[in-house]
Amino acid sequence: MQAIRGNIIKGDLQDTTVSSIAGIRVNELDISTNGNFLVSRYNAKVDSLPGLNDNLSYAYEWKNGLWVKLGQVMKGQNYGGWIDNQDISDDGQQVILADFRSVDNSLKAYNYNGTDWELEEIYEQPIFPRSYGEIAVSREGNEIILFEPQRLALLHFYKENGEWKENETLNEAFKNQFDEIISFSRHVQYLEDLGKVVIGTSTWMASESLTYIFSLSDGIWSLEEVIEIADQGEQYRNNFAHEISQSGDRIVYTQETITSELDDYFVDYKYVVKDQSGQWEIINDDISPVDQIYSARNEREVELSDDGNIMYVIHKGAFNYDENNILERWEYDGTELKKTYSERVDAIFGYPLYNPIIQQAQNGKLLAVQGLESVGDTVYMVNTAVLDFSTLSVTDFSPGENLVSVFPNPVNDMVTFKLDESFNTNLTIHIYNPLGQKIKTERLDNGIFTINIGLSDLSSGIYLYQFQKTGIKIATGSFIKQ
Repeated sequence: MQAIRGNIIKGDLQDTTVSSIAGIRVNELDISTNGNFLVSRYNAKVDSLPGLNDNLSYAYEWKNGLWVKLGQVMKGQNYGGWIDNQDISDDGQQVILADFRSVDNSLKAYNYNGTDWELEEIYEQPIFPRSYGEIAVSREGNEIILFEPQRLALLHFYKENGEWKENETLNEAFKNQFDEIISFSRHVQYLEDLGKVVIGTSTWMASESLTYIFSLSDGIWSLEEVIEIADQGEQYRNNFAHEISQSGDRIVYTQETITSELDDYFVDYKYVVKDQSGQWEIINDDISPVDQIYSARNEREVELSDDGNIMYVIHKGAFNYDENNILERWEYDGTELKKTYSERVDAIFGYPLYNPIIQQAQNGKLLAVQGLESVGDTVYMVNTAVLDFSTLSVTDFSPGENLVSVFPNPVNDMVTFKLDESFNTNLTIHIYNPLGQKIKTERLDNGIFTINIGLSDLSSGIYLYQFQKTGIKIATGSFIKQ
């Protein structure tokens, strides 16, 4: 089991009665890029407030080995947000929130004064009613990209001398490409270090996905590139340009194959890499080990690390507590994309969860997972766990069968691992320090049963090793470095 960072965050829904599971859903989850702050927003259809939803948004800080609540960010009742409409800054002092589909549609900042969250209005013009848009925010919270596909608006706000201003050239560049409403993936990303904004179009019952990249130069936004990934051969296909890495050279597309009866969805993913010549190449287009599952099509089903070499995927079951809610981690080594972790979400938390969503931090080392736990017939709690993939728990190194020989042990500058020849090899060995942090990784190709690993750069102590095959642990142990 992957190590959980600190405590599981328990939401405050124990006393909020909802009419049914359909009346409550996880809306948004955001963890700062440094992994030190987290904001969770969700809404419940409250019986005592006919026609309205109760929005609950809370911020948390990683402090002294625990997640500590910083209080309720958003206050009041409205119809609720949609998709990825909140972001928390790296210093944890500001939450940017866009209220789509609410009574008072607006773009807001909530600033933390040490004890409470103070409201700051950013965008005076109401957001398009019942919009399905999204925002992307810079790490410091001083730049915002607001995407409203319903009225074809792509807006860039920035804070200068304490005031929010708009760079209108982004919306102009965007409108130059489209003169009518088309279908979008509803996902916008701001590649802050590269000065780029990325959105994608989706096509219903078609066979192509288009990704639009806009770049900023001398204060002027312009269209830089249109990426087209086509997939012919499926009669019923719904394509979504889903996630691009902050490095700008990795994209994951989700695709839903739909049966002719329009009642079953089969979801798979395309992992696409930009090569040295600038061409986009599909590395893997069959990341769908779970068959016949219905996807909630939530915008947080796929997460890429900043460099794009780590991908997290949640394969969702139908709208219930389903054993098919499976979390996977895939890693790209420059040649192949391989699965290195797979676990049922209910096994991670210890109980079933409804509609899990995810978001990564620290370049893929941390992953926040959030979902709904039933705590009564009509009462649900939103719970969040942050998985730490830079460390492993003690149980990950429980002794297995005697399939690996380690010599010498204790060791000086070189250790040798010899595997039982019953292995079909093609294995990966990870070495961890006493804190459970991964420090070395080597691969054994097919037919190789012995490997030597240099340790001259390591200090004295006890080290752990783990052999894996396609992400599954098959042998573990330890050795002493003198």
